Amino acid sequence: MIPVDKALQRRVNLDDISWLCSTCARKLGGAWPRGHLATITSGPCEVCRKKSSITTPGDWDWPDGKTRGEWS
Repeated sequence: MIPVDKALQRRVNLDDISWLCSTCARKLGGAWPRGHLATITSGPCEVCRKKSSITTPGDWDWPDGKTRGEWS
C-alpha cells in the first residue's frame, strides 16, 4: 500500500492534471474502483514527470467524493 502524501495533495490540483501514474494517484489518495477497466497508455505522468503507465484522474475514486467520469 502506498501512503497518502499530504504535501503532494496540497501542491497538486487534480482539475489541472490530464494524465497520472498509479503511484501518484495513490499518493494523492486515489483508489482504483473495483472491476473498473480503463484505457492505459504510456507517457509522462503530469505529477512526477516520470515515463510510466498512465491513466486519467477520472479513472480513480477520490477522497473528496469525486469519482470517475466527473472530469471533462
